[in-house]
Amino acid sequence: GKLQSSLSQKEEQFYAEPENLSAAYAYEEELYKVIKSNVYDSRNLKKYYAKYKSVSNQLLGAALPEELCYHNRIEIDVETNDLEHAKEICDAYADAYPESEEMVADNLKLCIRLQDRKRMDNFLMRLKQMPVILTAHSLQYVRFF
Repeated sequence: GKLQSSLSQKEEQFYAEPENLSAAYAYEEELYKVIKSNVYDSRNLKKYYAKYKSVSNQLLGAALPEELCYHNRIEIDVETNDLEHAKEICDAYADAYPESEEMVADNLKLCIRLQDRKRMDNFLMRLKQMPVILTAHSLQYVRFF
């Protein structure tokens, strides 16, 4: 289908120029779309998850990864039950984007997913030092415990 050919194109560009970050971002975004499209069975999804994590690792290892890169990866880690890695990425996300409300929501959602009260309390303490402005979007998760 269309999704598949778009992915193949982005994949080719990525492998042709592995050092080209914009090609890597385009590929990451396309893989994320494919995974989220719900058109593949679990066997195929496994393959896409592996490809996704590989390109995501490269982007997260580069200087100043884009914010969406953290957000998407946390979601994929949680979906694949890679919760230890999700914690690492949540911490890195907070370091990289302390002003981001999406970062706060992602961190709090992970605490809820893990049912980790201590992690939540530590994060809320840390949050007091952060420049982020909270709205109902992230505050809904604070009231969870």
